Amino acid sequence: VTTCGDVVARAVSREEFLACTRDDPGIAHAVNAAVVAKLRAANTHRVDFTGCDAATRLARVLHQIVMTHGERSGAGAVIRWPITQPELATLSGTAEPTVQKVLRRFRQAGVISTGYRTVRVEDLDRLSDLAFREQP
Repeated sequence: VTTCGDVVARAVSREEFLACTRDDPGIAHAVNAAVVAKLRAANTHRVDFTGCDAATRLARVLHQIVMTHGERSGAGAVIRWPITQPELATLSGTAEPTVQKVLRRFRQAGVISTGYRTVRVEDLDRLSDLAFREQP
């Protein structure tokens, strides 16, 4: 589990969990649906990244975050929750120094702006082009 902030959690024993899914078919169905969705997302992620360079992978990660959690603003969008460069590196399967270089290139091109644990996409169309262009 990866979080982007404080979390309150409760540990549930295996026995409690299995009893819950056995006693309530709705819960069992929801758990199965969530597992299938995660597997599909993982497979899509693997396929999407096959043969992609680091810049494309990072652009795809930023694009996904903006589209699912971003707040549209003009031609761009703002990611309101803090995300670190090490987190971006993990999500994009890239080394942190490479993420730093790619973010610098994206900033210089006017695609994004960054601050302490913040990313603003200045040009969502350009980010989309970087994320989904044909690979050489």
